[in-house]
Amino acid sequence: MEKAAGTLRSDAVIDFMGGALPGQKTGIYREASPLTHVSNRTPPMLFIDGELDKPRLRYASFWARLNELKIPHDFIKMPDAPHPFWHRREWFIQTVDATDAFLKKHLS
Repeated sequence: MEKAAGTLRSDAVIDFMGGALPGQKTGIYREASPLTHVSNRTPPMLFIDGELDKPRLRYASFWARLNELKIPHDFIKMPDAPHPFWHRREWFIQTVDATDAFLKKHLS
């Protein structure tokens, strides 16, 4: 992100953080991280990635923490799907069905 900040091109994370870089305001980055908020009160979680969106890449630390706390989690990879995909006709019903099955599994 430091490298992106030195260019004219905008960076979505830096923009979302109000222009702050991780080295400048570590607290805001810590608070924004879902990993900070995982606890024994975290519900089961469903992760759905498009096949063309680096599936599984961003969850390694998160899944390790969920495993440590024995929090159930499932992962589904949508074939040939980009990011974002869930609102597109080709994957909408598959996404709804996957979410429905996950909720039925964990809410019954």
